[in-house]
Amino acid sequence: MLSRDWNNDDAFMDDLSESLRPSPVEQRVIDAASGLLAWRLRADDDLAALLYDSYLDESASIRAGTHGEPQTLVFGHGPVQIEIEVSDGGIEGQLIPPRPGVVRLCTIAGTRTETIVDEVGCFSFPPVHQGPIRLECVISGGNYLTEWISVRASRIGGDAFSEGQ
Repeated sequence: MLSRDWNNDDAFMDDLSESLRPSPVEQRVIDAASGLLAWRLRADDDLAALLYDSYLDESASIRAGTHGEPQTLVFGHGPVQIEIEVSDGGIEGQLIPPRPGVVRLCTIAGTRTETIVDEVGCFSFPPVHQGPIRLECVISGGNYLTEWISVRASRIGGDAFSEGQ
């Protein structure tokens, strides 16, 4: 182990700040906790629960969930459903019943991008990077947040989606 020169104030402050800096894994936990806290404080939004995941559907094709196959997810709360298909080309979605509004793609660090919902309830996003994401739908009749889904390696632009936190 190297001996530290703590008689030098600058060296001591550098070592101290380095020891207090969170590791990359710790920083991800801090970011996730901050995002969760911000979400919990938004009492006006309704959580749209995962109702269907094509990767978990045993009655679907044998090839479901394999590399290159799109994943279909359906979230719902009351009469509102948010259907999305995740593929190498990004995310394509539709609100059922169709309503005007805005859909935001959120990460644990906050909003990443948003798009307008067209007249038939459709919206889309380009491919996203690895990590947890959710959709925030601001539509007439309320605000809806989907459950978190995880983007994992070897799917969209090198990432994949699956249910999880």
